Amino acid sequence: MTETPASDGREKGVRTTGRRDHVELKEVLFEFRRVGKAIRVAAIDPITNTEVIMVGALGYGRELLKRLAMRKLAYVIRKKRRRGMIR
Repeated sequence: MTETPASDGREKGVRTTGRRDHVELKEVLFEFRRVGKAIRVAAIDPITNTEVIMVGALGYGRELLKRLAMRKLAYVIRKKRRRGMIR
């Protein structure tokens, strides 16, 4: 996976590969919000309008949380493509 960080909370040029399907996330928007002793991460693909939410521990680094959120986002997009919900 390669990332080129942008200063406005976006990631550009992100590529996530799976064994069966390939999902190229050209741009991902992130939102980080502290909720008690956890961090809530929203990852959004503006091209497909797909959003995923995950919660991680405060001790996890921001980059790890981004990677996990992008992996979940790619999984959801692959699942929607298989069901014909998006292209």
